[in-house]
Amino acid sequence: MDVKLLLLLLLSVLLLSAASMAKDDDEQQQKVQCHEDDEAALLAIDDALGNPYNLASWTRNTSCCDWYDVDCDQDSGRVVSLSVFQDTNLTGAIPDAIANLTHLRTLLLHHLPSLSGPIPDSLAALTDLTHLTISWTAVSGPVPSFLANLTSLTMLDLSFNSLTGLIPPSLAALTNLSAINLSRNRLSGPIPPGLFSNLQLQDDDDEVYLRLSHNNLSGSVPADLLAAANLALVDLSRNALTGDASAVFRRARYVDLSRNGFVFNMSGVEFAEETYYVDVSHNAIRGGIPAQVANLTNLQTFNVSYNKMCGAVPAMPRFDAYCYQHNKCLCGAPLATACRRYYLINTISYKNKMRAMVVVLVLAAAGAAAATTKKKECNAGDKAALLAIKKALGDPYHFASWTPDNLCCEWYDVTCDDTTDRVVGLSVFQDANLTGTIPDAVAGLTHLRTLTWHHLPQISGPIPPAIAKLNRLSLLIISWTAVSGPVPSFLGGLKSLTLLDLSFNSLTGAIPPSLAALPFLSGIDISRNRLTGPLPPALFSKLNTTQQGGAYLRLSRNNLTGGIPAEYGGVAFQVMDLSRNALSFDMTGLRLQEGVSSLDLSHNMLYGGVPAQVAGLSSLQDFNVSYNRLCGELPAGAARFDQYSFFHNKCLCGPPLPTPCN
Repeated sequence: MDVKLLLLLLLSVLLLSAASMAKDDDEQQQKVQCHEDDEAALLAIDDALGNPYNLASWTRNTSCCDWYDVDCDQDSGRVVSLSVFQDTNLTGAIPDAIANLTHLRTLLLHHLPSLSGPIPDSLAALTDLTHLTISWTAVSGPVPSFLANLTSLTMLDLSFNSLTGLIPPSLAALTNLSAINLSRNRLSGPIPPGLFSNLQLQDDDDEVYLRLSHNNLSGSVPADLLAAANLALVDLSRNALTGDASAVFRRARYVDLSRNGFVFNMSGVEFAEETYYVDVSHNAIRGGIPAQVANLTNLQTFNVSYNKMCGAVPAMPRFDAYCYQHNKCLCGAPLATACRRYYLINTISYKNKMRAMVVVLVLAAAGAAAATTKKKECNAGDKAALLAIKKALGDPYHFASWTPDNLCCEWYDVTCDDTTDRVVGLSVFQDANLTGTIPDAVAGLTHLRTLTWHHLPQISGPIPPAIAKLNRLSLLIISWTAVSGPVPSFLGGLKSLTLLDLSFNSLTGAIPPSLAALPFLSGIDISRNRLTGPLPPALFSKLNTTQQGGAYLRLSRNNLTGGIPAEYGGVAFQVMDLSRNALSFDMTGLRLQEGVSSLDLSHNMLYGGVPAQVAGLSSLQDFNVSYNRLCGELPAGAARFDQYSFFHNKCLCGPPLPTPCN
């Protein structure tokens, strides 16, 4: 080749390279750069929490604006949002270093059951904060009064913690605060007056929400709260509140006053036209059900059971007898008691009242006898087992309806077979105050098909071997608890099991191979535990997916090792989530069947390339292999996914990534 021509070619290459580098520099300058003060604060938070794996992306060699759980302002590069959530292994107290994120607008610490200690005073420095969520944690102590200094706050959620003491009256000073959730704590004392009374809504359509359920609040509800403008939702259930709260129905569309000591006459209550939820059960409410209720077209839930109400039930066929049971003298469908005797009193003259009362008493006795013959007694063995469960857990308030004088088929959390009256479902959920272990007495419910222990952060100990006796069980859920120990191998003997959910616990050890013996098991979720070892190769091998649909496998956030067994290529998966483990294998050879809609293998140690067969699955809608060690050109099928699905790998290139394959 001519020397001059060669020099010209080299010069052209250099000019093109320089132009390309200049373009890359311009693009790099356009990216939001993390502020050094915010990076230092975030790294201090990481250190204070013991460098948890959940914050593994928080490293100095990347911009903090690209870190997981962090959002930056696109103009200033300042951190404006920190959202750390769903990690059972993250321990310690809320770090004071959060206060150094001085531009923070949103702080969310959610579903972190090992996060403890009080809410630190340092948060008072976050004066730009509009949304504060600290929920589903072990945080304790009082609701701090310094929250009144956060004048920009619009939403406060401190639910599902162990907070004690009073609700600070200073919250009433916040003029932008339109949503408060302090439910599921151990708060006491009265509801302070003035909440929402100083509220300055930006729009007439803005709504006000108040959730204070599952505490020990007492006294009456302040009148100014009941009359608050734009009040849309009020949940005061499971407290010790008293007095007349009936004014709340005029404004709020969602009202839950259940399990308190409210005393008022329901007859004259006026409801908002858009009302869709009313629960006033377990109070001392008298009077009748207003006829207006039957005209509330949006009404989805209506429960007035366990009160002192009388009169005819309006025609609302969508609600069953359980919505009205255990009142003084309600009558009419769907209740078994007819209303003829009540109408009789209103149609006769005054001088015949005494004679009519005799007729009424006779009719009432006959009606009661008829109702008694229609109802079946709860199975004695099942009732004994349920009462033993209640006793083993220390007779908690959660099971207040479980009394020997009631049919156990009408108890809360209990479902019976309509034909046999045997207990077939037990669903205990959402109670931060329920303590102890899962009682062995559950084995006495021999006809049980569904067993749920969910969102019970103080239920601990191992999964009891007694559950092995429940051979009719088709659905087993023990999730969001402090249950520990191994995943028991005896589960392989529950031959009717179709779904197993043991997620969000503290389970350890390996996944038992015995699960592969279950012929109907199509869903497994043991994510968010501390499992180790490899994936059992024969899972779902006996599943008939033609009859039962695809398989679901969720094992994220454990410490599983090895690879995906080749046998999984023969399983008709719908969902496979193995993210945030320690899996290490060559992904190039992975094969999956058409039908899988979601595949998440992110945050592992996968190497090799992305297989064209997997990326090309037409059914695949969600695909994530980010934070691995993958290399090579992405196959054509990968271009339809977001670039974040492939971020932070060793050397992947090609669309949708901005990195070309040279």
